[in-house]
Amino acid sequence: MRKILLAAAFASMAWAANAQTDQGRLFVNGALSVSSQSVERDDDERRSDFTFAPAVGYFIADRFALGLGLNLSTSRSEDTNGNTRVVSSTSGFSIAPFARYYVPTANEKFQFFAQGTFAFGSNRNRVRTETPNSTVTVDGNPTRTLDFSISPGFAYFPSDHWALELRFRGFYINSVNPDGNDNNRTEVGLNVNSLAPSLGLSYFF
Repeated sequence: MRKILLAAAFASMAWAANAQTDQGRLFVNGALSVSSQSVERDDDERRSDFTFAPAVGYFIADRFALGLGLNLSTSRSEDTNGNTRVVSSTSGFSIAPFARYYVPTANEKFQFFAQGTFAFGSNRNRVRTETPNSTVTVDGNPTRTLDFSISPGFAYFPSDHWALELRFRGFYINSVNPDGNDNNRTEVGLNVNSLAPSLGLSYFF
């Protein structure tokens, strides 16, 4: 009788964890990245980056979800050399539909997943050169971007509604097309450098 009760308890725990990825469930998640650095030598150089990526997904079948994400990013760098300061800033956004499939493990709190994402958007660069006598600002052409990636990852479920996620970039195809130019650039990657990890937090309704 005790063995039956223990088996029923473990089955109930596993069902509670896996129920988060059942058909009809909804989840939201987001990743935030902020960094800054400063280099002092003959000239003074500073750089800061900010990225925010919220997303929402819906399970159309058990363990299989479709969703939509939004990526917002800005970066700014300053390079001072004598009396001349060059400030470069870039802002961008992209819309990212995705599909995700979860694979349960022996531990009910951990699940692996694979996510395929197709992101399309644009970014714009601005360069401002400051001297004691003048300030010149040059706005670059908007650049269209396309990015497809297949990203592995795993999720840890500390409770029925929350999950911590670690995801890697994995295989990717990235295409950049500056408006009004013919120098399109396409990059395909699958190597150690492409496995840039990102940490996110998800809430399951």
